[in-house]
Amino acid sequence: MTTKAPEPANSEPKSSSSPPNVVVMVRLDTHTEEGRLRSFWVSESQLCDVSPVFKAAFQGRFLESREKSYRLEDTSPSTAACLVNWICTRKSFLHETTENRNWQEYYLQLAHLYVCASEYLILDLVDLLEANFICSLRTNLIMRQPNFHPGSLCVDVIYGNTPPSAKLRKILTAFYAAHAPSPGIYADANLRAIMTDCPDFRDDVAAALEKRKRDPYKQRKRGPVTKQYQNDA
Repeated sequence: MTTKAPEPANSEPKSSSSPPNVVVMVRLDTHTEEGRLRSFWVSESQLCDVSPVFKAAFQGRFLESREKSYRLEDTSPSTAACLVNWICTRKSFLHETTENRNWQEYYLQLAHLYVCASEYLILDLVDLLEANFICSLRTNLIMRQPNFHPGSLCVDVIYGNTPPSAKLRKILTAFYAAHAPSPGIYADANLRAIMTDCPDFRDDVAAALEKRKRDPYKQRKRGPVTKQYQNDA
């Protein structure tokens, strides 16, 4: 997934800024799978405060600064809605009830939002989603939820759209290394196929397993799940 560079404007930049205390709204555009336009309105100041990418686009000499719109490439309307919700409220969807939650859909939604936040350098949201991911794993382990582990679709999104340095990659592989003996973890045929098709994921899990073997403490006592994944990552 590649960030769209702001398009240069053909005309001269604006000679005056908006009056103080006036809320300027800008439009974020995305498209459905059928190609229909879906737009979200958000305060320009809020958007620029959280992302240097948006700040450069809306406050620089670019077409976006004149048209007050930005197209979110490769971002679904549902992910864009979660992004705008966080920008306006600074709360993620983790605060919704966990009752009857489809955890595979939740992990997948979190992964897509993480990719989007990373792409536009929204670092506060990136940090929050990493913490949410760990807390969700911990909650499911304590509650012994069935099918609680992040599945193949989540792994595919993360490894297909983030750099090797992404912390969520490390959290994910630390989780699989910590629970390698669990029969349900690797029962997913799609996950085994991804390990074959995605050498980076396979190698990262192998490296995390080797790291645990070299550390007798981690074999003897797993400790709190949250600390465990944070330390391993």
